[in-house]
Amino acid sequence: MCRAVVLTALASVVACSRAADDGGPIRIGIAADLKRPNMQTVLHGVELAIDKLNAEGSGRRFELAKPPANATGAVEIAAALRDDPRVVAVVGPADSRSSRESAPIFADQDGGGRRALAAVSPTSTSMSLTGLSPWLFRVCPSDAASSRAAARYVLDSLGLRRASIMYRNDSYGRGWSAAFTDAYTAGGGTVLERNPHLADMNEWRAYAGVVKLTRPEIVLFPGSPADLAGFVRSLRAIGADTPVLGGDAVSELEAQASEFTGVRYIAFFQASHVERPEAKAFVSAFIKKYGMPPEQRSALAYDATMLIGHAAAEAGATRPHVRDYLASIGNDRPAVDGVTGRIAFDRQHDVVDKPVVIATVGR
Repeated sequence: MCRAVVLTALASVVACSRAADDGGPIRIGIAADLKRPNMQTVLHGVELAIDKLNAEGSGRRFELAKPPANATGAVEIAAALRDDPRVVAVVGPADSRSSRESAPIFADQDGGGRRALAAVSPTSTSMSLTGLSPWLFRVCPSDAASSRAAARYVLDSLGLRRASIMYRNDSYGRGWSAAFTDAYTAGGGTVLERNPHLADMNEWRAYAGVVKLTRPEIVLFPGSPADLAGFVRSLRAIGADTPVLGGDAVSELEAQASEFTGVRYIAFFQASHVERPEAKAFVSAFIKKYGMPPEQRSALAYDATMLIGHAAAEAGATRPHVRDYLASIGNDRPAVDGVTGRIAFDRQHDVVDKPVVIATVGR
């Protein structure tokens, strides 16, 4: 008897620990609304990692835990996975807003942390997530890191000293724009304008006209793929050929490469440019399983899943053991070589010294 009448919350913790340590399957959750089309790339990366973990022969069986079909919001998905005592950790959320909303759920703040479990986001880049929760990790560089890399690229590789920024008027766009401006001006560049825009606006022709008038050498566009598409179409409609560099979400425009060839974007992985054996093996396995090359979200989700799986197999398949193992990577334990590059966490659980490259649509 577990004395569940008196110690209901404690019984839940005991159930979590026993389910993870009884030699049964180790379940890794995916914190995403899988009905969203762009989440399928994340799911594929997790699925392939589960296959790999089972093929490694650690003596434990790994399983994927999906959220209930009727759970859609970030908080609802997080609560469902947190309350499944068989889940040791989750991959996700895959966007910054969902990560902020669900962080208190994964930390089990209302329950005093008794049901807390680690969440390893593959693609949440917002600077607001830094140090937000001791249970939240991410394997992608933050917007601060990627915007600084963009500034170095524009200055050193392209040799361009006059830039304008069209940023989405939210925490992501404002933070990215400020970090880029600091790094760019420190390196001798001049930001001519910083123009905010709202999501899904339709006045891109006016914004394009401003660019044609002020004549920057490049436009930085931390915004959504749909908004960037509208802006680029408007630039071309008025005969402006100013190069554009977008954020990591712009990788989605690769699906429309015939129209947007030449648009640059920040990338954390490129299947066509891998050199290390483990990355090549990942790409080959992905193509064999899904019939297409992986994009960066798949690769980052794969790395996040592998980290959780190895933590559970090596340190013990309980939620605190997995969290502590992850926190030690790059600190008390060596860094890990993932398919997206070296993975080491700082004390705030941001990945450090992660490669950032500039990709070009259609190339």
